Amino acid sequence: MYLDINETKFGYILTDKTKSTTYVLNESKKPADPNSKTAPFYLKQVKPTEKYISGMFKDKKQNKFNGKWNTADFKFIVKVIFYTTGTAKIEFIPA
Repeated sequence: MYLDINETKFGYILTDKTKSTTYVLNESKKPADPNSKTAPFYLKQVKPTEKYISGMFKDKKQNKFNGKWNTADFKFIVKVIFYTTGTAKIEFIPA
């Protein structure tokens, strides 16, 4: 699914073409400690239902964010990839 990108003061709002699904990719409120494994960003779905998905780390070389999402039954690697076309894509890859 490709998402439209709206940049905000604290990160990005990612919305699908039908406007039925919206994600927020924002900076964490806690400043990132360079010696810690605390993620400097987080990904949260806000529409149709609100749920936290993952802390995210930015890969500056490839213009994407990486994280992990664990449910009771499955573990996923989460990737948010930004394209030069002004769109983004979220991938949930089984780990």
